[in-house]
Amino acid sequence: MSGLCACTLASAAQVQQVEAALFAAGMPVEALMEKAGLRLAAAIAADYPAGDYPQVGVLVGPGHNGGDALVVARELWLAGRAVQVFCPRPPTKPLTRAHLDYFQSLGGKVHTGAVPEETGVDLWVDGLFGFGLERPVAEPYAGLMAQVNASGVPVAAVDLPSGLSSETGEALGGLAVRAARTYCLGLWKRGLWQDAALDWLGAPVRLDIGFSEAQVRSILGEDHRSARLLLPDAARAGLPLVRPATAHKYSVGTLLAVAGSRQYEGAATLVALGARSGGPGMLYLALPESLADRVAARLPEAIVYPCPQAENGALADLAGVDLKKFDAVVCGPGLGKADQALVVRLAREAAGALVLDADGLNLIAGQLEVLAQRAAPTVLTPHPGEFKRLFPDIALADRQGAARTAALRSHAWIVLKGARTVVASPSGQVWVNPGGSPALARGGSGDVLAGLLGALLAQCKTPEPAVLGAVWWHAAAGEWLAERHTVLGVDAETLALGLLPFLAAHSRSR
Repeated sequence: MSGLCACTLASAAQVQQVEAALFAAGMPVEALMEKAGLRLAAAIAADYPAGDYPQVGVLVGPGHNGGDALVVARELWLAGRAVQVFCPRPPTKPLTRAHLDYFQSLGGKVHTGAVPEETGVDLWVDGLFGFGLERPVAEPYAGLMAQVNASGVPVAAVDLPSGLSSETGEALGGLAVRAARTYCLGLWKRGLWQDAALDWLGAPVRLDIGFSEAQVRSILGEDHRSARLLLPDAARAGLPLVRPATAHKYSVGTLLAVAGSRQYEGAATLVALGARSGGPGMLYLALPESLADRVAARLPEAIVYPCPQAENGALADLAGVDLKKFDAVVCGPGLGKADQALVVRLAREAAGALVLDADGLNLIAGQLEVLAQRAAPTVLTPHPGEFKRLFPDIALADRQGAARTAALRSHAWIVLKGARTVVASPSGQVWVNPGGSPALARGGSGDVLAGLLGALLAQCKTPEPAVLGAVWWHAAAGEWLAERHTVLGVDAETLALGLLPFLAAHSRSR
């Protein structure tokens, strides 16, 4: 099922709400478990063929997660695989106990207590603990999890890897099952899309188990605490790829980039290259005067303001720059040790959308109240270190919640960069970008994003399509380029120059 079910990232409480509504409407618990287990068994059988994985070990915990796993054990057994169930303690849920009894009645082998050192297993199915876990896993389960991790055998996790927080994605107590694939049931658990989960969950797969889209929408559709995945088709659809026949250079976005210093000269070029790929009608650059000629030589179409320069090589003033004439302004990449007053003034006077990145963020820290006075949209693009300087009292263990809190407080859009970049709007809506590549872990990648974001803000009537489109485009282009150049070959300039070829290739493939 597409739509809300496919993109909602639900908390444990929200999943419980949805399930309670299903049960109240007449769905038997037994029927939902059977449906989940059958979908799991089919997916695991397809991804791990019997010829390659004939010996399966199924880990069964005390609750309904263990019941789902036992349906898988039954189905794989009936399909002819050698299945062993490992159940360190008797199930506490009657339904799970019934499935265990039935598996044994079929002749299936069940291990209780300690696990043999040699199991012969070539695939594990992890059904120890599901969503809602709030404390570290204790013995005897902890030892079994460590043994499974040390076995080198691939693990298919049911709903989420055992030991993982379904909210923050952290391994509680530092220990979780390390899965090769995680088969999430029904709604995505929000913890699976936190950066902390990446070391544990392997490839995430969502299995539809028949939740009604209308029912889920009635419960969660207006809940701004629900984060959502930033799906590629939706992100791309918001890009300003169509222009009226009567368009002219002043009608399709005017963008000013305030960037660079003697120490960080390249940042000005990179933000400008990113902006150029975003296609604004007019691109203006406010630079320290010593940089102006060299940057202008790389971007002949840009209009350059050579601005006064301080002794430390930083931009000293924006003399002669009318901040009210631009549809969008990007400020910060490579500014270095500029005066805080320059950025505060810019935030107050810029009439169009404003992107604060890099040193622009550091210089506005402690002055965020200025942003609440702005009529036009503001976008802050911090990495975790910059985020802590801006919002020192907001913990980052839950990146989705942290971004939302910061956006509500600052009245700004937050683009919290990371392996899975989080976007939060001033109204509290949160998106998580599922794409990206470690190839983008390079100096200057963020400068390119800032320029691209500014260019799209200058053209879009509202900030949402610009922010979401820029985040998706930048990350997806990084993935595409890494496939062609390896993760070592996507420097910031390669990224900037690859943005448009990626988009053209993506358009042709649709």
